[in-house]
Amino acid sequence: MDADYYSASFDGEVNLADLQRAAALTTRIDTVYAENDAKRNFPSVRVAFDALRLSSSAFNTSMRFLQEAIALETLCSTDDHEVTHRVATTCALFLASTLEERKQVYSSAKRLYGIRSGIIHGSGKRASRDDVKDIEQMTRRLLRRIIDDSVFEHYRTHKLQRDFVLAMALQTGTSR
Repeated sequence: MDADYYSASFDGEVNLADLQRAAALTTRIDTVYAENDAKRNFPSVRVAFDALRLSSSAFNTSMRFLQEAIALETLCSTDDHEVTHRVATTCALFLASTLEERKQVYSSAKRLYGIRSGIIHGSGKRASRDDVKDIEQMTRRLLRRIIDDSVFEHYRTHKLQRDFVLAMALQTGTSR
């Protein structure tokens, strides 16, 4: 997953190039799976990859946004309580190093997750194109951080993931 993340066209603007890029993303995901059979046992990463795969071929902005939100939630949340706060906190811890950067990432993640909640709970809210682009960028940055770093081993099981994220949250003022 390189810095140039895949972003498809939106609502009714499907073209052959979009489908080719979606296929290329799926191929990259399959390559990550194939590199090490043990990686297939990482439940959160697997769900995140599956959500990204579905997102890459969803051309409805709200459905695409929801798949990205699923990827964020599975990588960030350690249980089903206070999900918005947990997602926002984990994104801030993983994606920023200074307090001010963490506050900014926390606010962005919380805003994006609020959109997800509005869609899921039928408020009539839809994700905008900019919202989809924002959540795509955040999700891919987070996933790269998890699979390209020593962090990956901590995602082998849900318990290891929960313990690791909690330890990160409790290490305020220390380097990652």
